[in-house]
Amino acid sequence: MSLSKKTIKRVKTLLGLRPKESEDRLFNRIEIFGACPASCPFCHSGSEKYRTDRVLTPDSFRRIIEHLGNINLLTSNIYLYDRGEPFHHERIGEILDICRQKSLNAYISTNASKIPKLTRDQWDTIKVIKVSLSGVTDESYYKIYRMDLSKVLANIESIANQVNSQKTKLVINWLRYRFNLEEEKVAKNMFGRLGFRVDAKNATLIQMEKIIAFLENRLSESDSNLLREYLIEDDKRNPFLSRMKRVSLAKHPSGIVCEQWNQIIVNWNGELLKCCGLSPEDPDNRLGTILDLDYPAIRSRKFEINRICGSCISHGIAKPTNSRWKMMWNLAGRKLNDNSAGRDDKPSRT
Repeated sequence: MSLSKKTIKRVKTLLGLRPKESEDRLFNRIEIFGACPASCPFCHSGSEKYRTDRVLTPDSFRRIIEHLGNINLLTSNIYLYDRGEPFHHERIGEILDICRQKSLNAYISTNASKIPKLTRDQWDTIKVIKVSLSGVTDESYYKIYRMDLSKVLANIESIANQVNSQKTKLVINWLRYRFNLEEEKVAKNMFGRLGFRVDAKNATLIQMEKIIAFLENRLSESDSNLLREYLIEDDKRNPFLSRMKRVSLAKHPSGIVCEQWNQIIVNWNGELLKCCGLSPEDPDNRLGTILDLDYPAIRSRKFEINRICGSCISHGIAKPTNSRWKMMWNLAGRKLNDNSAGRDDKPSRT
């Protein structure tokens, strides 16, 4: 019996013989629209006012990816989101056109509150569309997103009807809460028929500031009550021990780089960000305008351990990866030096 290449890679990953894809390379995350209409209580965007002026223009997007190409930090897969809702960008079609011209694969994460009008080529440029969802009943869905579920479900079906399943992977990012456990099976059947793979996982707190406050027993009473009411307990021996806290109790070994340092995260205003778990307004997260930074400056600022990094590492929150990530930075630097030595004008990596 012969095994497919995909199966062999999967077996090697499970056996620890090869790194997972996400641990094998640097990757780019560019926030093209810096706002979200949902009101998710465990997300930075959910606690902010929805603003339509937080937009990265197509021209700025082009200049950023060309700059990353010139300094050898452009990757073939581009995540067009960080905390915002990319499908609310009025000119997302133009951004996808640029991705297609540069032979880049776009990744989209959305709550399906709005579906843009795209051409066939633009849809085909999107490699993965991930739809976040926490309920298939009005009551469950409204607890987190506070939007119209019927409209969202219609939009999800619209996505399924418009994409080419041979070109684009469709995923439902199903977040488990105490109140929606009985709906998961219904969701898998419902969206499976539309061609979506349903990935279910326990919801957790993703705001780094509040995670640290929780671990230091200084989270506000209202936030603590919300966590107790909504999040699933993972350890029955403790009355309240979320997955986030249980992971943090296992201290990570020193000398292993954090995976956040290997994301080139660019905010909608063109600023390089250090961590997608921190608010983009936090001074510790803002590393300067990406177009003003060369390779050494980006690497130095990403790897510097600042105040929030110190707290994150000391609590064991930082998700580490193996040294291959640092090797990828070194490889990018060597390639950049080789290109500089070989010719004066370095073309964009397209």
